[in-house]
Amino acid sequence: MLNTEHLRKLMTFDAETNTHDIQKRFEQIAQLLFSKFAIQTNNRKYLFKEIEFFFYNKKHRDIITHPRTSEA
Repeated sequence: MLNTEHLRKLMTFDAETNTHDIQKRFEQIAQLLFSKFAIQTNNRKYLFKEIEFFFYNKKHRDIITHPRTSEA
């Protein structure tokens, strides 16, 4: 599976995902971003140095995150 397809799949959560699975998935996403991805603009590449995850659903009500619906 291509890295971008794998990343997209990892970033797709449903409303029933529990906290343990969310944390595990965030670790996998971070590992991919740090080891396989960069942001490229024109001729410059920027590597990930730091990342934060915020997530809110029925089973993980993160008080810092505003509830919303979006697509991966």
